[in-house]
Amino acid sequence: MPIGNQEVGLKSTGLLNDKILLNIRSVELIPVSAYQSIGKENKKGVNSRASTEWLTKTGYGLMFHWTSQSVNPDGSNKPYEQAVNDFDVKKFADMVEDTGAGYVIFTIGHAEQYCPAPIKSWEKLHPGKTTQRDLIEEMANALNVKGIRLICYMNSYGTAKFGKVDNVEFYKTFTDILKEFGDRYKEKVAGYWFDCWYQIFEGFPDIPFEDFFKATKTGNKDRIICLNSWIYPSVTPWQEFWAGEVASPVALPENGFMKDGPVPDLQYQALLIMEPYWVQEKAQMPNPRFTSAELSKYIRDCIDNKGSVTINLGIYQNGTLGEKALQVMREVREQIRK
Repeated sequence: MPIGNQEVGLKSTGLLNDKILLNIRSVELIPVSAYQSIGKENKKGVNSRASTEWLTKTGYGLMFHWTSQSVNPDGSNKPYEQAVNDFDVKKFADMVEDTGAGYVIFTIGHAEQYCPAPIKSWEKLHPGKTTQRDLIEEMANALNVKGIRLICYMNSYGTAKFGKVDNVEFYKTFTDILKEFGDRYKEKVAGYWFDCWYQIFEGFPDIPFEDFFKATKTGNKDRIICLNSWIYPSVTPWQEFWAGEVASPVALPENGFMKDGPVPDLQYQALLIMEPYWVQEKAQMPNPRFTSAELSKYIRDCIDNKGSVTINLGIYQNGTLGEKALQVMREVREQIRK
């Protein structure tokens, strides 16, 4: 094409009504001359990945959106630092063990950017939103003793104020936080689940993914990460597993990977929600969305095809779960782990 404004047209034929056939979010045009360099970059990213074997061997884990917005069973909400100080780590770890889960994804910052640990770089960026107690380390220790690994969730958009600062500052502050996390926790944190990455990629297409990837490995070269792009294609090969934010079961993997879909080249990990929301912001805990039979079949089928499944469970601020959901997971343990 010659330099200048070009017009690209899409046309569908044969429609018999005014129903929408599809929505297009974006169109990416890549010059043929860039294919070779893109191919080399993809290969380098894939070859740099840490092993996800432990993720597939465990088969399933749990996610908890325990945040500053979580409430207690009576609907009350304590100040965040007090809630952190009152959190019973041993009881929590025993509960996770009771479900048979092999890993936990725990929220570090969400809608409000609170961090349950004394992270200096976080405090500098979000004054008053860190805590003296290091709940992350205590939780990792309690889980690791039981053979359960800890993955930290971070809301990438809010963690480093994307869109509120320029891209250079966003990148520097985010990697500063990751390096401090890595040096502090080392092997205790087995992975990161990073949210909001299709939005970040659209606003910062030139972000140095390779360098970001290296920053996430600080203190633990075997740490695995995902960059959530929701239902859209992955933003980069510089990650190990699919974020899988699907809420309900989707098509099974084939030899560990999505057969048909937007992300065929990342380790399959599907993220489901037991309740019809992520954060427990109300006193009443609804009935579970899945029975133990439904969950067990999907998990077993995924395991047989080298995939893993994560179930987000509603959790109260006092660290307890709904008894019905907990019973479902106990039954899943009996059906899967036996």
